[in-house]
Amino acid sequence: MASRLNTNEQWAPGAEATSTISGATNQKLSVKGTIGFVTARMDQASPPRDKIGERIMDQQFSHTDNAGKLKMVNVSRKRPTKRRALASCVVLTVADVTNLASSHNGVEPLHAARLAGIQGAKQTANLIPLCHPLNVDEIQVDLSVKPGRIEITATVGATHRTGVEMEALTACAFAALSLLGSLKKTDPQARIDDLALLRKTGGK
Repeated sequence: MASRLNTNEQWAPGAEATSTISGATNQKLSVKGTIGFVTARMDQASPPRDKIGERIMDQQFSHTDNAGKLKMVNVSRKRPTKRRALASCVVLTVADVTNLASSHNGVEPLHAARLAGIQGAKQTANLIPLCHPLNVDEIQVDLSVKPGRIEITATVGATHRTGVEMEALTACAFAALSLLGSLKKTDPQARIDDLALLRKTGGK
């Protein structure tokens, strides 16, 4: 769904997070939960995919110039502001993940996943070529173990001219990949799902 995030709300890690994502045809996706647990409800049916495609094709991508060549977005005219972003994803598995809190080959998998997420967020500009290098002020990665799933959320903050959405998404992705590495022997079919940006603040 072509969506627009509500960026006018404030939140703190560990507090209840509520957000509304609105589509171009007034569909709404309500997201509510505590950090580490996210539920979603679609109020109306999504628009047909061909209509979404038409809208996307009418827009120019932000990282291309008028000739269609790749470029890094010029943010020099923006003023630095406090930026924060919240992202999440989930690792789905048939393995008994309740045992992940115990030692696993000498490394605690949940702790390793948090470190992988933090390291991934710090290296985002090196991993995604057109991202601006940032001096991040905060990175928090939270994991919630439930039967058949491990829910991951990441909060990233920085004072900069550009946002930290990609850093938050990268933190979630790397934490999830670390968990897949721990699960690959027990459940080779374990997978990552629902990687999404939930909220961002700061900017204009």
